[in-house]
Amino acid sequence: MNRLIALTLTAMLAFSQAFAADPAKKAEDLVKKAAAFIKEKGKDAAIKELNNNKGEFVDGEYYVFAFTMADICLAHPANPGMVGKNMGSLPDADGKQFFKGFHEVMDKSGSGWVSYKWNNPVTKKIQLKSSFVMKIDGKDMYIGCGIYK
Repeated sequence: MNRLIALTLTAMLAFSQAFAADPAKKAEDLVKKAAAFIKEKGKDAAIKELNNNKGEFVDGEYYVFAFTMADICLAHPANPGMVGKNMGSLPDADGKQFFKGFHEVMDKSGSGWVSYKWNNPVTKKIQLKSSFVMKIDGKDMYIGCGIYK
């Protein structure tokens, strides 16, 4: 009986660690949490918190960024130098206009994933990156969080 309980607990722990380690889910959850914050506290309060590199929307390598629908950066805790700049025509490492992809997925379903190649600041190498983006209705903005594959 003790062995069965031990095996069950081990399986449950492995499942919970695998679930917690799912980077895509973690990124989506962080974006959804930020969307709820925007709805509750408003755009100005959210932009301030999203720019806080030690705030509640930064979790290790995960962070939420924000742009106007015209692709002007409102918040980027990992690269504050981007704030205020129009990034819409910025291509990825292969020349792909990934901001266009952001808009296509948001126009189609309000949120979704877009993949592109980007420099990973940790490995210093170009890697495949996917960002989950979500349009914030009535706020002229969208938010997102990316993960390296």
